[in-house]
Amino acid sequence: MHRILAAVLLAVLTGCRVAPPVRSPPTLGVLLEALGLERKDVSLRGDRLLDPDRLELNRRLLERPLDTATEISGVTVRSGDPVRRSLMLAMEVLGDSTEVRESSSPGLSQVLSRAREVFSRTPTMMDLFSVLHPDSNLTQPELNRRIERGRAIDLNAMSRAALHLVDALRPLVTKPEDRWITAFGENIIVGTTGRDTFRHRASLILDPGGADVYIDIGSSGPDLPVSVVIDLGGDDSYSGKIGTGWNGLGVLFDLAGDDLYDGGDGPSQGAGIGGVGILWDASGNDIYVGGAGSQGFGLYGIGLLVDESGDDRYTSELLAQGASGPRGVGVLMDAAGNDVYRAGGRFRDFREEGRFYKSMAQGFSLGLRFSASGGVGLLHDQGGNDDYEVAYFGQGAAHWGGVGMLIDGNGQDRYRARRYAQGAGTHLAVGVLHDGAGEDLYSIDGVGQGCGHDLSLGVLFDDVGNDMYDGRYLCQGVGSANGIGILRDREGDDTYRASGAETQGHGQRFRDYGSIGLIQDDEGRDRYARGGDRSIWISGSGGGVDR
Repeated sequence: MHRILAAVLLAVLTGCRVAPPVRSPPTLGVLLEALGLERKDVSLRGDRLLDPDRLELNRRLLERPLDTATEISGVTVRSGDPVRRSLMLAMEVLGDSTEVRESSSPGLSQVLSRAREVFSRTPTMMDLFSVLHPDSNLTQPELNRRIERGRAIDLNAMSRAALHLVDALRPLVTKPEDRWITAFGENIIVGTTGRDTFRHRASLILDPGGADVYIDIGSSGPDLPVSVVIDLGGDDSYSGKIGTGWNGLGVLFDLAGDDLYDGGDGPSQGAGIGGVGILWDASGNDIYVGGAGSQGFGLYGIGLLVDESGDDRYTSELLAQGASGPRGVGVLMDAAGNDVYRAGGRFRDFREEGRFYKSMAQGFSLGLRFSASGGVGLLHDQGGNDDYEVAYFGQGAAHWGGVGMLIDGNGQDRYRARRYAQGAGTHLAVGVLHDGAGEDLYSIDGVGQGCGHDLSLGVLFDDVGNDMYDGRYLCQGVGSANGIGILRDREGDDTYRASGAETQGHGQRFRDYGSIGLIQDDEGRDRYARGGDRSIWISGSGGGVDR
């Protein structure tokens, strides 16, 4: 009785109303019943965007928000070769479900011939990135022409050719014999075990070791449809457009060493723009510095950055660290280590008097409003104590028809953002942040931590750990402008702090009908600014349940 009276008093003070008390532990089903809803009502129409760039994953997530955890379990980089798995994941997301077995890949010479044929047919579009760049001044007709040219790209043929080449390159990585090297033809550069400097692109650059310098290599273009760089060891320095597929296939494999990657101010470090770009770093404590469109970015293409081990540091300006534009897939997969992720600092956002920057990173997808739906951006960090920071847009967020996901396996992690982040979907988009285990800190000013705005879905899942959630407004399970927002914490003694009214399980009423905001905590002794431990509360057309 004392618990019920305390909950009622808290509700009066905070503006919530308490659902009728229940004898058994409260459940989500009981909360939905108190809201006059069934599970099937927690859904958004998935057919509002019909442009050819819209991906099926967006529709599935919008229509079944309560099944998001199950859905994203299939959208992760699973066991096995991480480069191959990342590429297969991108193919599946783009709608190519054909399983290509490793043993089915033909010989290297045949694979190279096929890849060159496929990528040579790709229309030359070195200006395609202008459809997303914030400094672009394209007219609508110019934008439309570039979009149509992007849609003409045969992504299925490109991705399969890239997958076959990845499979065929294994002998060069494990045992680089002459017969494998000569398959690339005459445009080959072989380094030494000393300090080499490479300035010219080639079909193949192979270096056996040493602290080497690479400048603008491992990137494709109209004159070089396929470019591969393999460095077997050493603390190397890479600068410029590296591991980038510009209307082609650009591949960079670095097997060992503490490396520095500086991509300059343009797309690089696993960027696919009308092509496929792959950067794989197998070991070492590495530093990645990127501009706009880098560190796993795809636009009418596929961009992959795979780092298998080490304590790494990633910094970028915009659209990076697992980001995408229309019909693109961008993946940053980091398998292990205590990593630091930073994004922003160059392009200011117009809100809050321009005091903060756009990041659009760390699992983010950007669509072109009324023109083209976004793709899929994924940052998958499998383990380690990681530190993530963005300003506007990121950490599992998307805008206009896209899907952005940040998935962290385990570790004591810290997430910091200003707005539109940490599981935030805006304008028919889906944003998801899923943290598996660890005592984590989530901090945001607003519009996040499970916030869906304007017919969008935003979800934050945390499985295990004593976590801290800190926000100000429109956060922690909030539906805004007919969106759906969900925050679910499965286990741990958690603290939820929020200073604003529209937080912690709140649904706004808008356009003559409601939004849905849900916060659900399954286990542990928890503390809230609104609501209470082992109770159900209702706020607007949303609410919370603590078991």
